[in-house]
Amino acid sequence: SVVFGFEDQFFNRFASMAVISPVIPLIGSKSKFQPIFVDDIALAVEKAIGSEKLTGIFELGGPEILSFRQLMEQLLIVIRRRRVVLSVPFAFGNVMAFCFLSLKKATLGLFSPPITADNIINLKSDNVVSKDVKTVKDLNINPKAIMSIIPQYLYSYRPNGQYSEITDSQS
Repeated sequence: SVVFGFEDQFFNRFASMAVISPVIPLIGSKSKFQPIFVDDIALAVEKAIGSEKLTGIFELGGPEILSFRQLMEQLLIVIRRRRVVLSVPFAFGNVMAFCFLSLKKATLGLFSPPITADNIINLKSDNVVSKDVKTVKDLNINPKAIMSIIPQYLYSYRPNGQYSEITDSQS
């Protein structure tokens, strides 16, 4: 699923978008995700490598299953910004992906598309841990919740950045 952490390309990308845009466009806003903290993945790998008893395939996901829209709503709470979260139909997303690909080709690869046709395909399916599979729980790991981690690294996207707490206390 989505991996989040201090330098992630998920929450940081959307937070930076929210700083400059009044609208957050979401293709597949109802798609479900089960984000997992990068340190929980590292711990899982450490435990799997360090034990001969652990075998098989493990599907790693965090403790929460949320829609793409719900993830953006939580992000906006953390960065203290009000934005319109706009659901974009898949058909329009495909057109956007084609236009971005054309722009990438026209710039000889200098332009990096924010969305691709493969992203659109992936967004059509939920990205959650399957039932009846080995998970982080089988590794005795209690994965961290999104809201226990993202406030630690997304504060720079708040209107007053690192000084938000000071500014709030003076109101």
